[in-house]
Amino acid sequence: NLCRFSCFPSFLLVSLHFFTTTPDHCCFDIITRVTHSYYFNMASQSVIDVATAFFEACETGKGWEGCKEFATADATFECAVLPQKRLDEYTEWMKGLVSGIAPDAKYEILSKTSNETQVVFVCLFHGTHTLPGGPVPVADPPKKMSCPYTYTITVDPATNKVTSLYKVFDIFSGFSAWGWPLPGQN
Repeated sequence: NLCRFSCFPSFLLVSLHFFTTTPDHCCFDIITRVTHSYYFNMASQSVIDVATAFFEACETGKGWEGCKEFATADATFECAVLPQKRLDEYTEWMKGLVSGIAPDAKYEILSKTSNETQVVFVCLFHGTHTLPGGPVPVADPPKKMSCPYTYTITVDPATNKVTSLYKVFDIFSGFSAWGWPLPGQN
């Protein structure tokens, strides 16, 4: 019972329309949970396992050394608001963030869904800027932030390796919570 203009089943589209009149977090939470339960089994378990292992290594600050077993050497990274273009560069940036600037950093997975080659994580990043290394000195008292983000991790099923990571996050709320200027601003 698929809608002819979408890959989503019609019950999901009806739910989306109905919940758009409720607070955003309710719509987001309900829709992602329905999507997760309906679509999660489309990817092979190995694709999901590799993406999840990579995600956990990256988000806990293992750097490229801890992530490279899950990815190709030429894996790409794309994010409209970050300068890194290669996955190894991004994993090292995350290592610096998690082990340096915000050692209490943690992630909260709100939803995980997949297709044949991709796994999408919808998350919240939580952290406190307590150590030097950011674009501004540590505030007194240190500033906390919670920032929503998504990862779309593409895995080549033939090699079971991550080939790309696409990140979307709310740089405005994240950086402003820490008192950081946006990239390109002084």
